[in-house]
Amino acid sequence: MRARGLLSVLICACALGSLGALPGTAAATTTLFCKENVSFCGNYYPLATTFTGSGSVSLGAVTTCSSSIAFKTLDNFGAPLRSRIDTFGLSSCSNGCTVTAENMSWQLNVEVNGSGPDGSGKIIPSTGGNPGVKINGCGQSNCIYLTPGIPEFVAGGALGATLKSSGGTVTNVSGSGCAASLKLTMSHTVPPIGAGNGLYVTS
Repeated sequence: MRARGLLSVLICACALGSLGALPGTAAATTTLFCKENVSFCGNYYPLATTFTGSGSVSLGAVTTCSSSIAFKTLDNFGAPLRSRIDTFGLSSCSNGCTVTAENMSWQLNVEVNGSGPDGSGKIIPSTGGNPGVKINGCGQSNCIYLTPGIPEFVAGGALGATLKSSGGTVTNVSGSGCAASLKLTMSHTVPPIGAGNGLYVTS
């Protein structure tokens, strides 16, 4: 009887294995930052790679700033692939504003769209509170605006990746002369590392 029971258990386990993942338990696709535009990447940027880029940030109609970004990968690959944003600089802001990033560092999570070369991501808290900005000047005093997450679209390419966010909103939490909330729009170009390499989001 004991042997028959064990056989029944083994048969059931094999049957479940042949069915694949049960509904609601599908595994997420592993994501990599790849040097080549291929569906399954073997030549990827490894753990602790630091990328730097530049672009612009707009905060509603209040101001637009030049921006620099630097982030370091926390994984070789992942689902999502995690990076830590240690630098988010804001300069040359319009309308006499001074803007600084709040609650650094931030974390960037990216997941591949299909088999690439693009991905979808989100900037979320890392070592501090919610990501956001502080605005001074231009009629605002110590106005801090925060958000639990900033959606990002990551477009891969031979000349680098473009990180874009157009659907985010930051909400005021303190300061005087502040707006209740501001639409946050960002775009950064991040070049590849190494001659002949691209920067793609792949699996």
